[in-house]
Amino acid sequence: MGKKEDKRDRPSKDHDSGDGYLDFLEDLLIFDDDCFIATTVYGNRNHPNVNVLRQFRDEVLNQNPLGRTFVTAYYSGLGKKAAEMIEQRIPTVIPLIKVGLDYLVDHYSKCVE
Repeated sequence: MGKKEDKRDRPSKDHDSGDGYLDFLEDLLIFDDDCFIATTVYGNRNHPNVNVLRQFRDEVLNQNPLGRTFVTAYYSGLGKKAAEMIEQRIPTVIPLIKVGLDYLVDHYSKCVE
């Protein structure tokens, strides 16, 4: 896989905050909709399966204490570091992770229909 953009395919901003300071801070933030591992696996933060996984995070994981603990750990830096490690050191596991994520997406999608 090639090197991904740091902005995770975010659409470009169509506003100018003046001195650029707010834009600089925005680029440093980890947005709460970033799904680091799924983005690495699917290659785009806006892939339909990444969107389903966001919904799963919001509607299932964040609704119970254990799930919230997982989400907190993931967004504390663990998820981003894991995604970087997968992409840079062990990209051969991406197809295996994709199988697991595809199963989760398929199962969850059937439950919410």
